[in-house]
Amino acid sequence: VQDIEKMVAYAKERDIALQVATYMFPPVRKNPKQIGCNARFTPEEAAKAYFTYYRACYGERKFESYVKAILKNKEPQNLPEDFTCKMNCRAGKATFWITWDGWMTPCGMMTEPKVDMRKKHFADAWKEIVEMSNEIKVSSACSTCEKKEICHACAAMAYAETGTFHEVPKYLCEIANALQIEGRKFLSKED
Repeated sequence: VQDIEKMVAYAKERDIALQVATYMFPPVRKNPKQIGCNARFTPEEAAKAYFTYYRACYGERKFESYVKAILKNKEPQNLPEDFTCKMNCRAGKATFWITWDGWMTPCGMMTEPKVDMRKKHFADAWKEIVEMSNEIKVSSACSTCEKKEICHACAAMAYAETGTFHEVPKYLCEIANALQIEGRKFLSKED
């Protein structure tokens, strides 16, 4: 994390795409007992690191605009306007993942739903994953939350944090709150 600015500069100098993630999934694919457990950033550390990354990538003026948007619960590149309780990512709609042992899942970070590719043709497995993905519902609290546009919660994160798709992943709520706290600190320094 202390090298984020150097990483961005390195990528810019070489015209290399770089995306930094400050959220670390609990390792539920390896150990299902790890739901909600991980050696990771505190919400405050995650927010600071994300802001450092964004600022290094886009410069002061865009960063200031971004912070102001965060404080209004808006993030231009995040959720579609029609956010509902259904999954709103491409998982199980336009993307899939095949595990090392032959299971198709909607996303590389999801352990469920899954279809055994060793027993099905690809087209049949894909159809089944699409149908099962369409049945996944996330928390209704998340779909109506005023911070839904700045929260990066998805079905895979909800499952990794809570063990179900439909519960609120509180750690991600805490990150959204920390983004706004850090944003207010930044703007107060600018005045």
